[in-house]
Amino acid sequence: MVFLALFSPFSHPHITRQLDSLGIAARYWLRWTATEETAFALLPSLLQAGDHLGIHATEFPLIYVLMAPLFSLAAPFGVIASNFFFLSLSLFATYGCYLTYKKRSDFLSADLAKVFMGIMLFGVGAQYFFRAMPDYLSFILALWGMGFVYAENKWVRGTLLLSLGLLTKPTAVIVAPVALLMDRKSFWRMVKVFILPTVLTLIYYTWGTKNLNFLSDIPRYFYSDFRNPLFQLYEFFANIQKFPRLLLTNIFQFYTFIPLIIFLIFSPKNKRKFRMPLLVLGIQVLMAAGLDGNHFYIHDYYIIASSFTVSYLIVLLLGELNQKKAFFVLLLVFIGTLEKGFYATRKIFDFENQLVQIFGISEYLGSERKIRSSEMFFQHTGSYLQRTYNSTSARFGVYHRKKDKLPKGLSPVFTTRDYNIYDFNPDASRE
Repeated sequence: MVFLALFSPFSHPHITRQLDSLGIAARYWLRWTATEETAFALLPSLLQAGDHLGIHATEFPLIYVLMAPLFSLAAPFGVIASNFFFLSLSLFATYGCYLTYKKRSDFLSADLAKVFMGIMLFGVGAQYFFRAMPDYLSFILALWGMGFVYAENKWVRGTLLLSLGLLTKPTAVIVAPVALLMDRKSFWRMVKVFILPTVLTLIYYTWGTKNLNFLSDIPRYFYSDFRNPLFQLYEFFANIQKFPRLLLTNIFQFYTFIPLIIFLIFSPKNKRKFRMPLLVLGIQVLMAAGLDGNHFYIHDYYIIASSFTVSYLIVLLLGELNQKKAFFVLLLVFIGTLEKGFYATRKIFDFENQLVQIFGISEYLGSERKIRSSEMFFQHTGSYLQRTYNSTSARFGVYHRKKDKLPKGLSPVFTTRDYNIYDFNPDASRE
């Protein structure tokens, strides 16, 4: 189902976040292949730049730079290829991370292979490991970097991967409490290895983003800078009534927290091994709250780094349960995974789905690199089309019939089930 989802129109959760990532990568390729837009070629910019250069402060853009050449493919195949790219990187990094930690036989009191597979089943990672978002990859790179120092004493490689993880998404720092699951000597090595990556991340997300905003010629679309952690914690606790739902359905997928709590209440003799991972998870929740405040309740991917801890807890639980009870827990996971899989792939069976329509629109637009759009522009369209939108000078405009404000006084020159294309300069010749 994950494979089928790569060919489906994007599904929730957080479609906009996925399209933002793809839009930054697509914009790189558009700028690299346009002679008038080669200034600041490695600085990130947005696809909604219109007629501007569109430089904007984003996460550290290495992943988008690497992904950009995929958008040399015609729309929407650049998007599909990017989905494959993200999934391949995620699986490769997860497997590499597992092989690294496997070299330490004393790490964790559970089957390590099951714990790493569980990252993509039991926690927030189950929602995002196959999506075009940097969050899962940043977390697994940071965890892998810790593993190189912990299991192989390779400081340079570990520092490099940890730096890439934190720079790609600073919320990956939430993986740091996993060091508490290691022996005391290794814990202090983890403290040391975090110093340089943390400093580099602070430099980029303060000085770096400030200068990117200075160079920007468009309004700020989103924020990538740090916020006061005390205020963020206050904001989080002011809305604490939202936390039970977040815990039951997001941090722990498919309500697996319920059998865990029941076990811990009624099996007091066997709960000692659960104490440290539960403490680690509690610290990770507080760190996510300090970084993201109330947004934490809306954007569960901010705590994706807890997926390792959650998986460890569930694997420990399964090891303590008898066969029938373990089967019940796994049945919860199976049914939930199946339901989410059907949801993510449901539109692939619509033979005039969004991606099919986008292909037809892209064929009609030909070599046009920019499009006009309404102020209420349906963002999915621009990212799928792999063209800069919000232009006021482009010849063609693309509008979603139901979700956009359509231009007055013009008749569409090309239509699909959901979209109209308007020609704002019909006297011009087509290349």
